[in-house]
Amino acid sequence: MRIVVDTNVIIGALFEDDGWCEAIFEQDDVEILANQEMLHELSVVFELHMIEYSSSKNPDMDRIKRIRREFKTILEDITIIPHNTRTTFCKSDHTDDIFVDCAIDGDAAIVITNNYMDLFGYESNIRKQFGKTVKFLRPREFIKERA
Repeated sequence: MRIVVDTNVIIGALFEDDGWCEAIFEQDDVEILANQEMLHELSVVFELHMIEYSSSKNPDMDRIKRIRREFKTILEDITIIPHNTRTTFCKSDHTDDIFVDCAIDGDAAIVITNNYMDLFGYESNIRKQFGKTVKFLRPREFIKERA
Protein backbone atom coordinates (compact mmCIF):
# COMPACT_ATOMS: atom_id res chain seq x y z
CA MET A 1 0.00 0.00 0.00
CA ARG A 2 1.31 3.42 -0.97
CA ILE A 3 0.92 6.16 1.63
CA VAL A 4 1.92 9.78 2.15
CA VAL A 5 3.04 10.86 5.62
CA ASP A 6 2.77 14.49 6.68
CA THR A 7 5.82 16.19 8.21
CA ASN A 8 4.03 16.56 11.55
CA VAL A 9 3.70 12.78 11.84
CA ILE A 10 7.42 12.21 11.24
CA ILE A 11 8.28 14.91 13.79
CA GLY A 12 5.85 13.28 16.23
CA ALA A 13 7.63 9.95 15.83
CA LEU A 14 11.11 11.41 16.23
CA PHE A 15 10.77 14.16 18.83
CA GLU A 16 7.51 13.57 20.69
CA ASP A 17 7.80 9.81 21.19
CA ASP A 18 4.27 9.47 19.83
CA GLY A 19 3.69 5.71 19.67
CA TRP A 20 1.00 5.99 16.99
CA CYS A 21 3.36 7.98 14.75
CA GLU A 22 6.25 5.60 15.46
CA ALA A 23 4.10 2.57 14.57
CA ILE A 24 3.64 3.85 11.01
CA PHE A 25 7.34 3.32 10.32
CA GLU A 26 7.14 -0.24 11.65
CA GLN A 27 4.66 -1.29 8.93
CA ASP A 28 6.35 -3.69 6.51
CA ASP A 29 3.77 -3.55 3.76
CA VAL A 30 3.64 0.19 3.10
CA GLU A 31 5.55 2.33 0.66
CA ILE A 32 5.98 5.90 1.88
CA LEU A 33 5.96 8.45 -0.94
CA ALA A 34 7.30 11.99 -1.00
CA ASN A 35 8.08 14.67 -3.53
CA GLN A 36 11.04 17.06 -3.36
CA GLU A 37 8.97 19.85 -1.82
CA MET A 38 7.90 17.55 1.00
CA LEU A 39 11.50 16.49 1.62
CA HIS A 40 12.58 20.13 1.73
CA GLU A 41 9.87 20.99 4.28
CA LEU A 42 10.78 17.93 6.33
CA SER A 43 14.48 18.80 6.35
CA VAL A 44 13.84 22.39 7.44
CA VAL A 45 11.39 21.41 10.19
CA PHE A 46 13.67 18.59 11.36
CA GLU A 47 16.68 20.91 11.67
CA LEU A 48 14.61 23.51 13.55
CA HIS A 49 13.55 20.82 16.04
CA MET A 50 17.15 19.61 16.36
CA ILE A 51 18.37 23.15 17.08
CA GLU A 52 15.62 23.64 19.65
CA TYR A 53 16.31 20.32 21.37
CA SER A 54 20.11 20.72 21.24
CA SER A 55 19.81 24.20 22.75
CA SER A 56 17.75 22.98 25.70
CA LYS A 57 19.24 23.00 29.18
CA ASN A 58 20.58 19.43 29.28
CA PRO A 59 20.29 17.84 25.85
CA ASP A 60 20.72 14.08 25.83
CA MET A 61 23.49 13.49 23.28
CA ASP A 62 22.57 9.81 22.92
CA ARG A 63 18.99 10.80 22.11
CA ILE A 64 20.24 13.32 19.54
CA LYS A 65 22.29 10.59 17.85
CA ARG A 66 19.32 8.19 17.94
CA ILE A 67 17.00 10.80 16.42
CA ARG A 68 19.48 11.52 13.61
CA ARG A 69 19.85 7.76 12.91
CA GLU A 70 16.08 7.26 12.83
CA PHE A 71 15.63 10.28 10.57
CA LYS A 72 18.24 8.90 8.17
CA THR A 73 16.46 5.53 8.14
CA ILE A 74 13.11 7.17 7.40
CA LEU A 75 14.63 9.16 4.53
CA GLU A 76 16.23 6.03 3.07
CA ASP A 77 12.87 4.25 3.09
CA ILE A 78 10.96 7.01 1.28
CA THR A 79 10.20 6.63 -2.42
CA ILE A 80 10.69 9.98 -4.12
CA ILE A 81 8.25 10.77 -6.91
CA PRO A 82 7.96 13.76 -9.27
CA HIS A 83 5.69 16.63 -8.26
CA ASN A 84 3.41 16.97 -11.29
CA THR A 85 0.05 17.88 -9.79
CA ARG A 86 -0.52 21.33 -8.25
CA THR A 87 -3.71 21.51 -6.23
CA THR A 88 -5.09 24.39 -4.22
CA PHE A 89 -7.45 22.49 -1.95
CA CYS A 90 -5.92 23.49 1.39
CA LYS A 91 -7.28 26.97 1.98
CA SER A 92 -6.14 27.28 5.63
CA ASP A 93 -2.54 26.20 4.91
CA HIS A 94 -1.45 26.12 1.29
CA THR A 95 1.76 24.27 2.23
CA ASP A 96 -0.39 21.19 2.91
CA ASP A 97 -1.23 20.98 -0.81
CA ILE A 98 2.12 19.23 -1.43
CA PHE A 99 0.85 16.19 0.50
CA VAL A 100 -2.38 16.08 -1.51
CA ASP A 101 -0.37 16.50 -4.72
CA CYS A 102 1.93 13.63 -3.75
CA ALA A 103 -1.00 11.32 -3.02
CA ILE A 104 -2.49 12.08 -6.43
CA ASP A 105 0.82 11.80 -8.31
CA GLY A 106 1.81 8.58 -6.57
CA ASP A 107 -1.59 6.86 -6.48
CA ALA A 108 -1.39 6.73 -2.68
CA ALA A 109 -4.38 5.29 -0.89
CA ILE A 110 -3.89 7.29 2.30
CA VAL A 111 -2.43 10.53 3.61
CA ILE A 112 -1.53 10.27 7.29
CA THR A 113 -1.60 13.59 9.10
CA ASN A 114 -2.19 15.23 12.45
CA ASN A 115 -3.62 18.22 10.52
CA TYR A 116 -6.78 16.27 9.84
CA MET A 117 -9.05 19.30 10.19
CA ASP A 118 -7.04 21.22 7.57
CA LEU A 119 -7.47 18.37 5.09
CA PHE A 120 -10.94 17.13 6.09
CA GLY A 121 -13.39 16.92 3.22
CA TYR A 122 -10.93 16.92 0.33
CA GLU A 123 -11.55 13.27 -0.50
CA SER A 124 -14.62 14.14 -2.57
CA ASN A 125 -12.80 16.97 -4.39
CA ILE A 126 -9.94 14.62 -5.30
CA ARG A 127 -12.39 11.97 -6.51
CA LYS A 128 -14.34 14.49 -8.63
CA GLN A 129 -11.34 16.30 -10.09
CA PHE A 130 -8.84 13.45 -10.47
CA GLY A 131 -10.93 10.27 -10.30
CA LYS A 132 -8.81 8.94 -7.42
CA THR A 133 -9.71 7.77 -3.94
CA VAL A 134 -7.49 9.14 -1.19
CA LYS A 135 -8.30 8.84 2.51
CA PHE A 136 -6.98 11.23 5.16
CA LEU A 137 -6.32 9.55 8.49
CA ARG A 138 -4.70 10.41 11.79
CA PRO A 139 -1.84 8.08 12.79
CA ARG A 140 -4.00 6.35 15.42
CA GLU A 141 -6.79 5.73 12.89
CA PHE A 142 -4.33 4.29 10.36
CA ILE A 143 -2.80 1.86 12.85
CA LYS A 144 -6.17 0.82 14.33
CA GLU A 145 -7.59 0.25 10.82
CA ARG A 146 -4.73 -2.16 10.09
CA ALA A 147 -5.07 -4.13 13.34
